[in-house]
Amino acid sequence: YFGDRLQLQISDRQDKSGSESRNLMTNVLTKAPEVTAGGAPYYSMLVKPLKWLSFYGLYAEHEDPVAQALKYTQSRLVNDTSKQAEFDALYNNYATVISATPTGTLKEVGVKMELFNGNIAISADIFEMTTSGAFVTNVINYFESSSPYFGGQVVERREGGSTAKGGEFEIAGRIGKNFILSASYGQTNGTRDTNPFIIDPPDTARIHGKYSLPRINGFGIYVLGGVTRWSKFLTVQDGVTIYVPYAQYRYDLGIGCNWRQHSVELTQNNVEGDLLSISPQTAYAVSSSPQLFFKYKYKF
Repeated sequence: YFGDRLQLQISDRQDKSGSESRNLMTNVLTKAPEVTAGGAPYYSMLVKPLKWLSFYGLYAEHEDPVAQALKYTQSRLVNDTSKQAEFDALYNNYATVISATPTGTLKEVGVKMELFNGNIAISADIFEMTTSGAFVTNVINYFESSSPYFGGQVVERREGGSTAKGGEFEIAGRIGKNFILSASYGQTNGTRDTNPFIIDPPDTARIHGKYSLPRINGFGIYVLGGVTRWSKFLTVQDGVTIYVPYAQYRYDLGIGCNWRQHSVELTQNNVEGDLLSISPQTAYAVSSSPQLFFKYKYKF
């Protein structure tokens, strides 16, 4: 509308899925019942008062198929391991299966700018995500004071919901003809209604760059790399929430080349090889062992 100064989008979606499997030994075909996920309405509006400036807002809902899980899992003794069977018997309803129908909403507003003939792009947004009917996890501590003394932990799943609020900022631009630089920062704070200590992800800051050497006879080489910083770690030890004060870093490097319609790129994430984790019960694992990626592209 109004020369693309106002854009509206309204949509809805419903998903239906099913599966079947065949036993190659017995040739028996087994079909799983069809699963239908409810509607997923989506509403968005974008207002562009100036060519280089736009504001947007969106609201979306989703409903996932019914999920099932064991109510109690992962029993673990913390001292007298010889009493494992006795400890398991305390939770003899391990086989209890519970169901959940996850639903959620997303509300987001933001602003986007393109400056200096599109050479610099800036965006910022704030959002709120809510879920209900999803599985939440709780660590149950059990201690038996009678002789012989022993104790342990059980992971319990129950239906619950969560709320996450946060914001993001990103800037990307071209410096000269050959260098592209981007930086971003995101912050999220969240709680679960039945277990408020296990959904607070770390804040994330990133800076990445790409430098391209001048092409010679259509052949070009470029290098890229970046640093990601995570802070505000949260871990759970014996049911106690612990915020870790120091930050963690990950370094990525890559090299690529272009020739006519062909493009090849080799990148490695987490160059130092650190496995960034706080404890076996860390709520968020922010990194992993080194990963090497190879990409090939062909433009038709």
